[in-house]
Parts: sequence; structure tokens; C-alpha cells
Amino acid sequence: MKLKGILMIFMVFAAVNAQTDPLLSCKHRCLHVYDNTLPCQCNDVCADYGNCCSDFYTEACDQASYSSCAKRCMIVYDWDEDCQCNDQCKQNSNCCPDFDDVGCPYIQSGVTTLQPGTLTPPAMFPDSCAGRCGSKYNRTAECQCDPYCTGFNDCCDDVKTRCSNLFPTEPSPVTTTPPTLLDSCVDRCGDGLDSNFNCQCNSACVTYQDCCADYSSICIPINFDEFVSELWANDVNRIPDQYYAADYQAFKQDYGNQADLAPKNLFTTFDETYIYNQGTFQTFLNLCDNYEPYETIPEDDTASDQIEVEEFLDDIFSTKVMEITTQTLIDAGEISNEADLRAIILEIWFTHYNRKADFDSSGFEHVFCGEFKTASSVNGFHNWVTLYQREKTGDLNYHGWTGQAEPNQLGLQFKWNGAIKSRSSIVLGVSPEFELAVFTACWIINPNAITTFTVTDGSDTYDMSVQAYVQDGKYVGTCYFVV
Repeated sequence: MKLKGILMIFMVFAAVNAQTDPLLSCKHRCLHVYDNTLPCQCNDVCADYGNCCSDFYTEACDQASYSSCAKRCMIVYDWDEDCQCNDQCKQNSNCCPDFDDVGCPYIQSGVTTLQPGTLTPPAMFPDSCAGRCGSKYNRTAECQCDPYCTGFNDCCDDVKTRCSNLFPTEPSPVTTTPPTLLDSCVDRCGDGLDSNFNCQCNSACVTYQDCCADYSSICIPINFDEFVSELWANDVNRIPDQYYAADYQAFKQDYGNQADLAPKNLFTTFDETYIYNQGTFQTFLNLCDNYEPYETIPEDDTASDQIEVEEFLDDIFSTKVMEITTQTLIDAGEISNEADLRAIILEIWFTHYNRKADFDSSGFEHVFCGEFKTASSVNGFHNWVTLYQREKTGDLNYHGWTGQAEPNQLGLQFKWNGAIKSRSSIVLGVSPEFELAVFTACWIINPNAITTFTVTDGSDTYDMSVQAYVQDGKYVGTCYFVV
């Protein structure tokens, strides 16, 4: 009884805190993507990790839907969601149908200048340090709650009362950074946002366009323009246009709308005899049927499945594409030899990890084969050959294109077994090793960020971008071309 009483007191205390401190609450944050700067989470896996906010169930976050804005007002954009509930969804025509009816409070309060990617809306704590003591500088907040705010005269009024532990004595004078380093990434690569400097040196600076001029030369040890151009020139297993053709049909400007605007299949020609027997496609085709596509069902990794993975790796590591990738990563100091790279690829791409259940997913399955996030929503799925196979069997229904770019980059919407993928991306014709090489390099060198590069092919140049996310600190969460 004593233990039960203590637990009840703790729960009441936590609930009171959740009511008074927005960062400890799931109100309007249900299904919010994981944010390690927040003290608790409100997503669909927080219960598995034991880090849900105390009001996760009272706010009914366990019943929230990815296709609705009810309880999920947020600022971040999530590529894998059916529709968005952020401050820019009106502009991008991808709001969930009930966005206006729900009325996300901080979006309708006149806040229109929020940075994309800001996880915690300042309008929820406009001039208070509630739940923010010791937090890093936040350029979108009206005032700050870090130990240096007194030196910059930008503290919130309640910083001394709420954050007294930060100021046990008189604050030390702010150290002045030497002027010659204010605009440089020297000794700063990967550092968090620091307002003492005129520019930033972390992966997010590309998104916010505030990188220092020497960010690429100092912090990114690979020249991606040269690297991917060399891969492109040596991708001998890339399929020439004469062996396949696609009819893009209608443009889906509003990809939040699930209407099918394409009456015909995407692929009008696909020479299976040639493509399926071309280079590495032979061993690639053996892999996707080894996976259970529903995220909530654990994978069964059999001995024959492992043999097929090893055969695929044997195949791709015999190509010039992987030879170039190996040497590039050796030169960058990331690996010592080909065996290192093969071991890394085997681990980050083919290790089963927990996405919604024990060992229910892997990077390769997610990116190259696709998964069902729910019965009505598709996750991942960024490979052109897999898409053709699903379309041929009638399991996949192409809805129209959402973006186009050379060379053969296509953003698209489709339904797979009735589940929607509101927006995906593929690059037609490329070999499995080309995608795996580019994705792996981006994941290693520039994780949790978008890597942009220009591919030169003779007199032609193509701008391309790859988004790479890390899962559980050591696996591929997803990688895809941003189209």
C-alpha cells in the first residue's frame, strides 16, 4: 500500500507538471517525431523506450492517427506521413483534411516565421523558461534560458527563479571568440548551434542556410560532386532507356490528396529478360521476398536469406562502383579496406532492428523493398525495380507524379495493397550498387541531414540530393533521393 501510495503521488505530481510545463506534456504533440532535446516523448514507440510524457494516455496519443491533425499539431515535416499538420502545410498544399477544423493553436496564433525543423514551437512558451532551463540557444524563441543569456541580455524574465541551479554564483563573463574564427568551421565541425558565431558547422546548417563558407572543405571529407559523378560514369549496370519506359501522366500538386489521377500504369515498357539478367540485378531480385512487409511483425532471418545477402554483396563488390566507393571512404579516413566497408554495409543495411516491434525492420527492407507502417500507410519504398514488380502483379496503383528532375528522378504517389504512400521518390534505371554506394556514403559522412551534389555527365550536369537518417544510433533508418 505504501508503494502504491508513492506511485499515485508521483503520477499526480507528473500530471500537474504536464499541465503547467508544455515541454512535459503531449498536448498537441501526439505522434511527434523523436526529439532528444525534449524531456519526454509522445510518439508511437515511446512506451517501448519508457520515455513517454506522463499525459501520453490521458491525451489519447495511443489513439492518434497519422492521417489526422487531431492531437498532432507540429512544426516538423515528416516525409513518411500521409499528410502534414505544420506551419507550412497550407503553403505546400499537404495539410491533413481536418487541419482547419482542428485548429492547431500555435499555427493559428499568427506565428508564421518558424524555421522548418523546429521541434518545439516557441508560441507554447513565448517568454518563459518553463521546461527550458539549460537548453541551447533557440533563435525562434523570444528569450533564452541558457547559462550565457545574462551576458547577451536575452534571458527570459523567470530565468533566475526557474533556473536558479544555473546561477549558483555570479555568472562568469562571456568568453569572446577570436574574430578570425567567427566565420570559420576550424575545430567546430559537428558542434551544436552557437549564436556566438556568425555561421554554423553542423549538418543542420545546410537546411537553415547558415553554414560557414569553409563548412564543406573542413567538415565534409568527401567531394560529393566528384564522387557521385565518378560513380555515375562507372555504373555499367545502369539500364539504358531503350529497355524501359514510363508514362508519368498527371501532376499531383496536392499530394495530401489521395485521389488517383493516373488512369494507367507508370511503366509502359520493361524488358524483364534484359533487366533481370543484367549484372547485379540478378542477386538483388532475390532479396525483397525474404522480408515480412508489416512493421509490427518480426522478421524471420533464415540461413538461406543470409546466403542470398552474401551473394548480393559478392556481386556488388565486384563492380567498379563499389571499388570507387571503397577508395573514397579510405581516403576520407572512414575505413581501412574493402572488408571494412562490406562489414559496415552488412551491419547498417541488413541488421534487423526494432521499428514498431522486436526485429521487425531493416534499412534495406525499408528503402529498397518498402514496409507497411499501418494497414493504411506505406513506409520507405524507394526502388524503381521493386515498384515495377508490385505494379505488374496489380498490388501497386500509381496515382501520379509529385516531382521530376534529371537524371530520371521521379517523385510519386501510389497505393500498395490499399495503403497510401503520399510521396515517395525513385531514380529510374540506376543499378542497386549505385544507390547503395551513394546512400551509404551520405549516411556515413553526413547523417541525419540532406547531402546535395552536382553530377557531371559529359556536357550535362544534374543536381541531386539525398536525405539520410540514422536509426538507433547505428543503422540506416532511411535514405532516399529528394525529388
